[in-house]
Amino acid sequence: MRKYYLTNSKEVSKLFSFKTHGEILNWYFFSVEDLDCERVKELAPRHIEVEKDIAIWGMRSWGETRDQVTVYNTDIEIVSEFEGFEIISIDEDSQGKTKIPFTDKRKNLVILTMKLVAKVMIEEEYDNKYRKFLARTSLLERESWKHQLQDSMFRDTLAELKGKEKEEFESIVVANSIAQEDYLKCLYIECQMLKQKFYDAKDIEELSILFEDKFNLPMQSNLAIKLGREIVNVDEPNTRQNVGIGLNF
Repeated sequence: MRKYYLTNSKEVSKLFSFKTHGEILNWYFFSVEDLDCERVKELAPRHIEVEKDIAIWGMRSWGETRDQVTVYNTDIEIVSEFEGFEIISIDEDSQGKTKIPFTDKRKNLVILTMKLVAKVMIEEEYDNKYRKFLARTSLLERESWKHQLQDSMFRDTLAELKGKEKEEFESIVVANSIAQEDYLKCLYIECQMLKQKFYDAKDIEELSILFEDKFNLPMQSNLAIKLGREIVNVDEPNTRQNVGIGLNF
C-alpha cells in the first residue's frame, strides 16, 4: 500500500519505492510503499502525509481557471474513474490529448492543494526567520534567559561578572526578554495574517493572485490577460507584468 506525502526534501528520491507526483516551488508530492515510510522521517525532517487525490489530482490542474482541462488520451481510463463519468470524445488530432469539463470535484481538490502548499511554505519561511533571530545568540545563552529572569542569585552573579549594578543588569535582562517576546509575537501574527489570506481565498483565481503576489509564481497566461497583468500584442510577443524571484514577505 502506498502513502502520499508533501516535503521540501529532495533526499526522498533515494527511496526504493519513491514515485513523484509533482513539484511546485521546491516542494514535492510523492508516494512510497509501506516499507519506506519510516525512512521518510529520516530523509525529510519537514514532511506531511496527504491524501492520494491531493497528491495526484490537485497538482494536475494547479492554477487552472478555465472551464475545461486537457488530459492525455493515455490517461482516459484513470481520469474517467476519478471524475466518475466516462470520457468517450477523444480527438485523434489533438496530439494525444482531449478536453474535458473542469469539474467541481477537481476544482475543490486544486483549491485544497494550493492552500496546503501555501500553508507549509509560509510556516517554513517564518520558522526560518525565527531561527535566524535565535542564531544571533548561542544555545547556552538562550537556555539561560529564563533563569536570568527568575533566579535573582544567578542574575546578581552575572551582574557582578559584567561589572554592572544589580538593578541596572536586571533592567537589561527584563528589556531583552520583552524585546524577544515582542519579536516572537509580531512574527507569529504576521505568519497567521498571511496564512489567513490563503485560507479565506474562495477560488483558484484568488489563490493564483496570492501565489504570484507573495511567492512570485506566475499565474496562467489566460488569467494574467483577464486581470491586465499581460497585454496581448498583435505583431509582437505579449507584454507581461514583471514577476520577481523569491518571496515577497
